[in-house]
Amino acid sequence: MKFQIRHVQAIWPSGQYENWRLYCFADHASAQAFLDHFGGMMFDPKRDRDNGKARSVWRRTGEALRN
Repeated sequence: MKFQIRHVQAIWPSGQYENWRLYCFADHASAQAFLDHFGGMMFDPKRDRDNGKARSVWRRTGEALRN
């Protein structure tokens, strides 16, 4: 299972932000296997980066998950 690691800044509508590490896989099955083993959440570049326009940013919705 080959992957790349990226760092992004997760930003919520409230203005709160955190630095997050993403594990990027070439195919959905590998990403799902990683998720099943380690937990976490899926990242969709088209949805979560303003259609790929926002680099190094993850536009989050709802409330921040951590304090």
